Amino acid sequence: MSTLGTKTGSGRPRAYSPMIVSKLAVAEVLHDAQVSVPKKPDVAGGVKGRRIEPAWRRNPQRTAALREAVARHVSAEWELGRGGFDHFDRQLQRALALLGDEKVTASALLGEYLEIAFPDLKEVRVVLGFADHALLRLANTSVTGGKADFTDSRGQTVKVAKPFTTVTEVRDVWIKEPHQEKGRKYFDHGRLYGNGDGRKLPACHEFKSEVTGLRDLKEQITELYNRILKAGTVPGSVITYWEMDPKTGVETFRSTPVADLVMMRDTAGPFDRVGLRADTKQFSARPALDKNKKPYLAVTVALNSTKILRVLETWLADPRWQRTGWAHPSQTRRP
Repeated sequence: MSTLGTKTGSGRPRAYSPMIVSKLAVAEVLHDAQVSVPKKPDVAGGVKGRRIEPAWRRNPQRTAALREAVARHVSAEWELGRGGFDHFDRQLQRALALLGDEKVTASALLGEYLEIAFPDLKEVRVVLGFADHALLRLANTSVTGGKADFTDSRGQTVKVAKPFTTVTEVRDVWIKEPHQEKGRKYFDHGRLYGNGDGRKLPACHEFKSEVTGLRDLKEQITELYNRILKAGTVPGSVITYWEMDPKTGVETFRSTPVADLVMMRDTAGPFDRVGLRADTKQFSARPALDKNKKPYLAVTVALNSTKILRVLETWLADPRWQRTGWAHPSQTRRP
């Protein structure tokens, strides 16, 4: 049962600051969802990028090489996330597939893997869902109240006339100006809330490994507002992203004009930007301040990304599975 907003002994409501309210609310939603997270665990370079041929991923030596790399660097099951080796292998193969024809480095593969592994954890899904719905409630309260709580892509304070009623889950979001072939990264994962006037409100989730450090995460979170404001000065700028269908799992590549975006820079509390970082500490979710002293939600995920990086470096450097001309057992079996 919720305890937020209870009264003091004198009958007056408690005066909680937004940061305290969000901290209590995150703890409460995790408790209500009965999420159990691991205890604090014991803590026990990249190779040159190369293109991974699709045929190599079917080579039986691929799995054997990965098992050996895991056995060499990993000493506890939690370090691979949950689900054991087979689950880790499936997530890794999906990450490879998403990288496509790009030259693969261990660090790039780790980043793609984290974008799959983080949302797969129940406690992460609960916190992200809570933050996103809190943002939606705040936005629609401002809409119905006629408040100018929004900022458009040109930095102007604006009102939004219609409530946000649609939601799209997105990943790998980029900002692309007309002269750019691909553009620059906006955020890793999140949601776009839409209304009847074509306005889009982003809920941004940024994923980082233990290797990149907390400073890099805070810098990325700080830049989320600035990137849109910069692109807003260039006519024709768009955000590109993969839209995920929650029922079928099918992804569709789409784009939205930057001019259609609105933000709640000063009124969303910590809920419009969530920074998740793999670490060897126990899972936690708490409000924090970016470099401009604006709040965001900082989430620590118990995942040893340093050891996973070592696994990937060893595995990618193993030449046994990275060759063509091998024969599947079914092709060598005599009739």
